[in-house]
Amino acid sequence: MNHGRKKSVKNGVSGPGLVIVTVGLVDRTCPATSVYTAYNAIPGKHQQIVVYPTMGHVVPKDWGQLINAVIKKSHIESPAEKRKKKNQGF
Repeated sequence: MNHGRKKSVKNGVSGPGLVIVTVGLVDRTCPATSVYTAYNAIPGKHQQIVVYPTMGHVVPKDWGQLINAVIKKSHIESPAEKRKKKNQGF
């Protein structure tokens, strides 16, 4: 990944949101080096990278569980929790 691309990744992510990145170490489409370069350019403290040593360029089977676990661990409200609070008048 060249410096210009890294800069555009960094400028494209903002706010206090949660960023979850998965990387497959045998991915030939998005090599791990490029994924790590982009991940390292993301500002903020609410980010996590999950490494799958034998995964290629696919969505992990446990993606939904992973998202829920990371949200719970980071103490950031999920969209469902926000809707629930809004509906309850909080």
